[in-house]
Amino acid sequence: MRGLKIFFGFIFLFIGSYLYLKFRSETLLMFKWAENLGLDFIVSSIRRSFEGLNLYQMNYFVLSAPYGLWVISFCCFIGAIWHKDSSVSAIIWRLFVPVIAISSEILQFVGFLPGTFDINDLLVLIVSTIIGLIISFL
Repeated sequence: MRGLKIFFGFIFLFIGSYLYLKFRSETLLMFKWAENLGLDFIVSSIRRSFEGLNLYQMNYFVLSAPYGLWVISFCCFIGAIWHKDSSVSAIIWRLFVPVIAISSEILQFVGFLPGTFDINDLLVLIVSTIIGLIISFL
């Protein structure tokens, strides 16, 4: 079961990263990092793939899904590490990233954290946390 959690962790990580690299604005800092690391050719090939997809029709999915998929991925990896362990330490580790993700969106809403609050992001993060924790505890 650990191997399956790791496998799914990489699948969710890959899909979330692909969506992010494919559709997000190239002005984001991570694109500069890719260029500095000499990985801009990979980013360019990802951005050229499936050129017929319309960003405006997929806006909700494209902008909210990567973060949620990364939360699920984290939960899968942590579930593989803390497999069948329900100690306080294991639970804290399982909740670490989901709590930060959800809290960051709430803190944007109340104005304590810079950024734009999006109810869709919050809902995706809540659903992703539930899915991730279910996988983590399997």
